[in-house]
Formats: sequence, structure tokens, C-alpha cells
Amino acid sequence: MALRRSFKRRRASITSLIDVIFLLLLFFMLTSTFSQFSEIELVKAAEGEGAGDADILVKTLIIESTSVLIDGMATADSDILERLAGQTSAKSLTLAIVPAEGVTTQRMIDVLARLDDLSDVTIRLVEPTR
Repeated sequence: MALRRSFKRRRASITSLIDVIFLLLLFFMLTSTFSQFSEIELVKAAEGEGAGDADILVKTLIIESTSVLIDGMATADSDILERLAGQTSAKSLTLAIVPAEGVTTQRMIDVLARLDDLSDVTIRLVEPTR
């Protein structure tokens, strides 16, 4: 006849579980980004679109790393809307946006976000020539 051992059940320790949860929380906090992302819709123009419009005013806007050139004149970011505000009433305004060499995508998004306040303006993104 074999004797049965009686086991006394111990309480489970959750200290290691808490450590694992803390490490996962720390990992996800350090790897996530806390910046806000905005979305700007880019639409490819159809071939020959707008060729017959005679009342179109085209302005060239060159985005540089520290300033913006509107038709060759340097303009601060805060003054872009003031420079372009009076020109939208008479004719349909089209802005040809040209990024200068070395300009980051975030810089372009910042300038395009400022231009979002303009009404009745067509924005065209032009690939810079090299």
C-alpha cells in the first residue's frame, strides 16, 4: 500500500507578471511617436486639364529650408497668406509649388498646411529640375 503525499497549495506570486507588464508598457511607450500626423490629398492632374482657361494667374512658390520664395521674393512663413490673399479675387489663382533641393517632407507639409486656409486656389506640385 502506497502512501499518498498531501501537497499544500501555495499562493501564486504575480510579481513576475507585473514585471513583464511593466516592461511591455515601457517598450510600447518608448517606441511609439507622439506627433500628430496630418493628411494632404494629392491628385494627379489629367492630361491637358486647364489648357483653355484664360483667366488663370500662376504664381511660383519655391519652398526652401528657412523661407519661401513667391515669384522670386523671399517671404516668411507667417506672411504667405498676406502675400497671396489679394490675388485670388480677380483671376483663378494656381500655385506651382517647387521644393528646393534638400527640403524635408515635413517642411513641405508645414507650408502646404498654411496654404490650406486659402480658398479658390489650385495647388500644383512641380518636380524640381536638376
